[in-house]
Amino acid sequence: MYIPAGTATAAPEQPVVITPERAGWTYCGLRIVEFTGSFSLTTAGEEMLVVPLSGGCEVTCDGVTMELTGRDDVFARVTDFAYLPIQAEVTLRAA
Repeated sequence: MYIPAGTATAAPEQPVVITPERAGWTYCGLRIVEFTGSFSLTTAGEEMLVVPLSGGCEVTCDGVTMELTGRDDVFARVTDFAYLPIQAEVTLRAA
């Protein structure tokens, strides 16, 4: 699969959004979110994972808050993550 740079952008804070259909995959996709402050979303009919690529964040999912320590960058170490169920209201806050 080849997706040229800049062609998978959904919005300025979402520079990469690749759906399973676009990728030719059955179940999973990829969405990268860049933000300062906070970013909110609804998972709708999708299960999601929050995986910090650099830095950490606070994840609030349906009223439950989790702190993800994160990491300096993708080469630093394994990072923690949060699972988001379907039909969830989610807010991410930069650490």
